Amino acid sequence: MDTNTIVEFRAKEGRSLGQQAAEEVGPEIHALIQESADKEITPQDYLNWARSNPESASHKHFTWEDTVAAKRWRVHEARNIINSVEIKIIDNRGDEEFVPAFLNIVVRDSEDDLTATRVYSPFEVIADDEEKSKQIVERAMRDFMSWRKRYHRFRTLLPLADVYDATDSLVEG
Repeated sequence: MDTNTIVEFRAKEGRSLGQQAAEEVGPEIHALIQESADKEITPQDYLNWARSNPESASHKHFTWEDTVAAKRWRVHEARNIINSVEIKIIDNRGDEEFVPAFLNIVVRDSEDDLTATRVYSPFEVIADDEEKSKQIVERAMRDFMSWRKRYHRFRTLLPLADVYDATDSLVEG
């Protein structure tokens, strides 16, 4: 990082870490990386540091009660298993493609209900449901825009200029 770079931390959209938390833990993680010989950190290094620094902002963002942590870990494992399954789709031209078998969507009990639940639904159900497929299209566009933003600084450094040029109209439109 050059000396003209300003480092400002913020929460990534759609993640569970809030803005204030990102502003608190970002500098801690950054400092740990700067202190390391390789200018790198592993999740285990960060966990070990947070465990041994109970007064840090990072410490409070971990679940230290093993029973609760184990339950959350099993839910995380279940999510990973569901996300690991694909199905083969053969379109009307005979082209084959593997796609995720189950997609994560948000459902509400009713239109006026503010409570949302994340669930998984099969590809074929989502393809035939306008509201569910709309969520997938909106997520795809957010993912694409996130990709463009993440790699924008490399637009002229790597062979990405053609991709950006070809998709600029999507951003402007």
